[in-house]
Amino acid sequence: GEGFGENKAIVGQFEGAIALDGIDDYVEIPDSADFDVGTGDMTVAAWVYRRLDGMNQSIAARSTGLLDTEVVDGWVFGLTADGAPNLSFGGRDHLASAGRVDVDTWTYVVATKRGSAVEYHIDGILDGVVDYGVSIVDVGAPLSIGRAMTPDGSPFYGYIDEVGLWGAALRPADLDALYSFSKLDFARRELRWGD
Repeated sequence: GEGFGENKAIVGQFEGAIALDGIDDYVEIPDSADFDVGTGDMTVAAWVYRRLDGMNQSIAARSTGLLDTEVVDGWVFGLTADGAPNLSFGGRDHLASAGRVDVDTWTYVVATKRGSAVEYHIDGILDGVVDYGVSIVDVGAPLSIGRAMTPDGSPFYGYIDEVGLWGAALRPADLDALYSFSKLDFARRELRWGD
């Protein structure tokens, strides 16, 4: 994708995270049919390292909006000002997870939309289920990492690595495997780098 602002690649959870300044840095990947999740089930996940409390932060988004209104279509996956994972649809539903992502810590966050409910996982553990009762309005928009195409953008301040998007609700066993493999792979790299 194309980077905006002064984002930089850093050694992250998996060798190549992006560093974002919380102001104008983000990565935009052009619209593709590969990102179409339709109006049904979906899963979005990422390793995040947030540097600041007190501001909403977008991890990944496929949304459109007008800068002078709150009319937004698509979806936004991010963190609330106090660090709760949040998947919103159409900018109207902001029901977040009960758990929190700590500042200055690598954390694996996942949101899975299954039917009318969204399941949140933090570091491989089911954190909560929220019933939304609304559908995603699918849009033909780029996939943005570190910023949403919404009125305020909710830019991310910290690091993001290994963003994943699936047009299905992954099973708990699949999510556990993704998290476990990620942790194992990271441990192997730390051992290799430490030699």
